[in-house]
Amino acid sequence: MSKKLVVAVFFVLALFICYRVEQKVYETKTYSYYKKLDAQNGGITEVGSEQVLEKEAASENLIVNQKKKVAYLTFDDGPSEITKDVLKILEEKGVNATFFLIGNQITEDTIPIVKQSIKDGNCIGIHTYCHECKVIYRSTDAYLEDFKKAYDTIKEKLQIEPKIFRFPWGSANKFLADIEEEVIQKLESEGFEYFDWNVSAEDSVGRPSSYTIMNNIRRDYKKYNKPVILMHDSSINKLSAQTLPQVIEELKQAGYTFDTLDHMDTPYQYPRD
Repeated sequence: MSKKLVVAVFFVLALFICYRVEQKVYETKTYSYYKKLDAQNGGITEVGSEQVLEKEAASENLIVNQKKKVAYLTFDDGPSEITKDVLKILEEKGVNATFFLIGNQITEDTIPIVKQSIKDGNCIGIHTYCHECKVIYRSTDAYLEDFKKAYDTIKEKLQIEPKIFRFPWGSANKFLADIEEEVIQKLESEGFEYFDWNVSAEDSVGRPSSYTIMNNIRRDYKKYNKPVILMHDSSINKLSAQTLPQVIEELKQAGYTFDTLDHMDTPYQYPRD
């Protein structure tokens, strides 16, 4: 092996080591940030800082404009009457989204809404049955019991068997920490995958407006080839539905297509300790 070739090999190896070290640093900072508390949101912060997200985007996507850009719209806390408005907009715009359902929200009134969502090609995921922090995060058994109740409700009333789910307040919330490993291991062993998000509309925090919802999404989505956008479709999220057309149009103009999370190659998840 020539001297020049040896030097080249060592140079490439050094670059790779530097990249891995930097990637580990950003993952640690990102995970630590999502542990922060937010008194306005039940003691849990759902939103990453701009600085942390910039590091994350740079490490995960490298050069955004050189890769295919796919956006994943996700809606938590439904179904509700607002879900109908969201579905109408999605159909008009020709895009699909992923809906994480709360089991006790699936009633005789909302079943037709969810069935229409499925018919339209949207994806359904589980968002627990009761969405009550003190109930679901009390213990591993408590979470799994609530999860099974949500799964059974969806299976019975909607005749589908969803395999994706989202933890209320995300996988980095402090209440999940003590039971996280056992819960994730158990559910993954049964074929379930969980998804977090990297862009938040912050439409369930404080007193949002159409301006703040759009601004929060605009602040971060361009940093990602695959932005996973958190929005909500509960009965109090009328503004989210009203802002959705603008969100979709801006993302389209920025060169993004849309898809559902069940088509994502690797689930987007916050780094774990």
